[in-house]
Amino acid sequence: MARADSGRQGAPSGWYATLPPPPPPRRLEGEVRADWAVIGAGFTGLAAARRLAELAPNTQVALIEAGRIGHSTSGRNSGFVIDLPHYAEGADAEARQRLWRLVRAGKDRLQALVKEHAINCQWRDIGQIKVAVGDIGRGLIDGFCAEMAELGARFERLDRDALEAILGSRYYAAALRMPSVALMQPVALLRGLAASLPENVTLYEDTVVRGVRGAGPLVLDCDGGALTVGGLILASNAFTPRLGFLGRQVFPLGLHASLSRPLTEAESDALGGERDWGVVPVSGFGATLRRTPDNRILFRALVRHGGDGRLAGAEMDRARAVHRAGIAARFPMLRDLAIEHSWTGVIGMTRDNRAVFGRVAPGVFAAAGYNGVGIPRATASGALIAEYALGGETDPIRDVLSLADPTRLPPRPFLDLGARVALAWRRWQQRGER
Repeated sequence: MARADSGRQGAPSGWYATLPPPPPPRRLEGEVRADWAVIGAGFTGLAAARRLAELAPNTQVALIEAGRIGHSTSGRNSGFVIDLPHYAEGADAEARQRLWRLVRAGKDRLQALVKEHAINCQWRDIGQIKVAVGDIGRGLIDGFCAEMAELGARFERLDRDALEAILGSRYYAAALRMPSVALMQPVALLRGLAASLPENVTLYEDTVVRGVRGAGPLVLDCDGGALTVGGLILASNAFTPRLGFLGRQVFPLGLHASLSRPLTEAESDALGGERDWGVVPVSGFGATLRRTPDNRILFRALVRHGGDGRLAGAEMDRARAVHRAGIAARFPMLRDLAIEHSWTGVIGMTRDNRAVFGRVAPGVFAAAGYNGVGIPRATASGALIAEYALGGETDPIRDVLSLADPTRLPPRPFLDLGARVALAWRRWQQRGER
């Protein structure tokens, strides 16, 4: 029997902290039975549970979340619904098209659910801005333009003056606006998706899975009881190895973020620019920024190997100081802007940016490893893993299978050493883009 939990994380994200508290959770207690279980109620798990329930309306689906909806990794991102084929280095044109179909399908599915269930999550189709600081970034921008042109994706080049008119900053040398990307409040979206699940889905929150045993039926040992099921979908992403699966395929990276207090009117006037935007770095080691609808600045930077989202005080203080300095460098008029919330999110990475998708043991299926751009890809993959588990064979399933099966990771401690060396090398390669 695998012994571990499916992932709790530390201080809540600013997205979570600025929303009203949720109602009391329903916890799994005693001996419970269901036809299917889904572990992890992020974007993958919510999509998988919904699709199982839709396709098999006479079955009972148990969706299990270790914490509260939106408190874990899926609620710790920066709120970009990126429907572009990111991180496809080395992929041929056909593979890029397949990935593009997958992420567009995920965005379309989310957007339809937001509209159908009137989910108030600040969804706006205003695009994202991919920025470069120096010459290294300019080269990366040129390469990304060539990829987007080959795919037929829409983009617009922006120079320093155009960026200043949008952001109120001359920090960046060049950029692309990608108009198809949506921005939203991730915790509000997750709560809305959870609240609108079909009636044959039972959501258990604050329920830690300690182990999975058996081979038909399967038994999930939880803190408060046990769940017996006929089939299982693992949607716990970077935390899946704790359950005894994917330990040589998925590893965690931690990303640190902070959210400021709201800007005053005087600060808003001094900053200028537009009131709602999102910036992502063309370099993987630059900073992601948002100016949110409630007029706060979000700043995400610093990447570390491993971790579970629980940062020691000194490390979080260091991350917060880096974030404050980064805001001041880009927006000198906001040098005194106070940070209200800081947190870490853990993303699931693979060795070669290929995701996990398929059967991993008798009766057990998994979708994981989205390499930091998971909202639409996780949504599409979650729905498709449910279809696949029920015996589906469709062109979208064939697409996602063709993009799966990542190269196996070396065992620890070689994995840890290699990851740290690789991160250090990439930081040096992309120096000057922070």
